[in-house]
Amino acid sequence: MSVKSSNYDQLIGNLDEFVRKYYINRLIKGILYTTGILPYLFSIFFHQ
Repeated sequence: MSVKSSNYDQLIGNLDEFVRKYYINRLIKGILYTTGILPYLFSIFFHQ
């Protein structure tokens, strides 16, 4: 029974690690898009 429990815990750990990496990558991508788009919009709306 401990082998099943060990495999299950390992699977849950792998899934948790994947989910964390996925959302961290989405956060980084969103930050990069935001820092790219904001100066562009600023230059369009406040250009003299």
